[in-house]
Amino acid sequence: MKGQKLKGDRFLIIDNLGQGASGATFLAKDLHVGVGAGLCVVKQLVLPTEPQLIQKTRQLFRSEAESLKKGNSPRSQAREYHPQ
Repeated sequence: MKGQKLKGDRFLIIDNLGQGASGATFLAKDLHVGVGAGLCVVKQLVLPTEPQLIQKTRQLFRSEAESLKKGNSPRSQAREYHPQ
């Protein structure tokens, strides 16, 4: 995915950081932020095929994003949560 854009051309993927059962994480540049301040981590969620697990997966993802928003380190802060 390196070089691709996500979320309506907002995020430019710089590097793949990892992939697991719940999705993939990427180092990205937020193109809507000023020069030099836009590096972030984007997590792309993969929803399960079982309908009963979809809501739980979204809740866990949302909870993780909210926890990161409260972090004190600029390296671990989530700026936004995008469910889709």
